[in-house]
Amino acid sequence: MQTMTVKWLSDLLRWARRWLVVIVAVGSVTIVVYTVLKSHHAVTPLTAVLAAGTWMLAALTYQLWESAEKTAQVKLRAYISIEKAQIEASGSNGGNAPNFDVPWTAVIIWRNSGQTPAHDFRTTLMAPEVHDFPPPSQPSGSFWKDDLHDPHADVGMLGANCTVFSHEQMVARVTQKVYGQVISGKKAIYVRGRCDYRDVFGKPHWYKFCLMHRGKHGISNEGQLILSGCIHGDDMDQAD
Repeated sequence: MQTMTVKWLSDLLRWARRWLVVIVAVGSVTIVVYTVLKSHHAVTPLTAVLAAGTWMLAALTYQLWESAEKTAQVKLRAYISIEKAQIEASGSNGGNAPNFDVPWTAVIIWRNSGQTPAHDFRTTLMAPEVHDFPPPSQPSGSFWKDDLHDPHADVGMLGANCTVFSHEQMVARVTQKVYGQVISGKKAIYVRGRCDYRDVFGKPHWYKFCLMHRGKHGISNEGQLILSGCIHGDDMDQAD
């Protein structure tokens, strides 16, 4: 119900703003023509001032409506962010020790902290990989590709103040030797991904991220490897 009300008010404001200039133009011309025909004289200064004042009032009203619409969009639109990110490393053994007999899985929990749903919501998650730390300033390879948008990803809707998770399994198992290098800080387990969505006002948004697990800290009691931000790789749209 709230989504329909917000969409209806937004459409009404856009319609009024679109036709405001036309209505004022027709009204001003009508005033001038009526005055000339009635008085059979040229346009008087009073009529000119009245017409100019009408245009100024219309311009001010247009700016107020535009500002009100932008404010409403900023306050009411959907905002997608990562609430929690981790690597499931315990497998079926449970406990807090990593299980090297099964491939590990990255799990990302997304939250819409906005007041309206996110439409056409889709996520793209790369399979986690182990690389040197720090990564090159200009890394190469398919894992580090800049375009993470997947046009074939499942599309859905994420409601206001709701969460959803996405997951991706590692292609190769992590050995104890490699994980020892992760613990020492020489390497890190990286997870990259992206989400795309459209807010209730029809504007597209996207968020691209890079997360990693490194060092001997960041292991939960359930054997989950906590992910934190990379040095670089995060980016998002600049739309209001």
